[in-house]
Amino acid sequence: MYNLLKHLLNKRMTKPALALISLSPILFPSSASFQLPSPLLTSRVTDTSLSLSNNQRNGNNNPFSSLMTGLTSSLFSSTPTSLSTRNPSLDKDLTSQISYSWDDIRQTLHSQQTPTERRFRSDLSLGHGPPSPLHKIRLYDSSLNSPSDVRVTLYRDAASWCPYCQKVWMTLEEKRIPYRVEKINMRCYGEKPASFTRMQPSGNIPVAVIDGVTYNQ
Repeated sequence: MYNLLKHLLNKRMTKPALALISLSPILFPSSASFQLPSPLLTSRVTDTSLSLSNNQRNGNNNPFSSLMTGLTSSLFSSTPTSLSTRNPSLDKDLTSQISYSWDDIRQTLHSQQTPTERRFRSDLSLGHGPPSPLHKIRLYDSSLNSPSDVRVTLYRDAASWCPYCQKVWMTLEEKRIPYRVEKINMRCYGEKPASFTRMQPSGNIPVAVIDGVTYNQ
């Protein structure tokens, strides 16, 4: 496979071939030996005869068929490859080159964050700060609202990309109406919980419960 990609590169298919060659050790770990750019990040992968010649012997001369076969076998194979095997020598080389710890990284991040960014996680639980799909309750400001002021529960998609849910979400934000969020998966992600389908037999979202009254589609 690696030789095929080099052949494509020589045929002036420069950009796509170069991109595939750079990815080939990851996408096709059993098809070639390779060396990473840095002298310290060097690894070898065993050649296991996933080559074009196998397909030629079987009467398949289509190089793209060979490429896709290698891709699918690499992605879906349950057999671990040497890329997933721990390399003590590589670990040692990397450790010797890294002079900072996780605490150093946290301190660097903290020093570069704005006050709003530092408060982001704590604001989420309180319902404060800029609007975020991670909010479970939205109060906007502690001086204006408290959890007892929430009269709206919005049932929206868990992935936060449903355009119908976003319309309701943006309206609540624009009007600064306090609300709670219950996330319901879309059908493409699996079955909806029975507690939701009892309230909304069609399973469609969004649904809003306002002062105990359910507003659905």
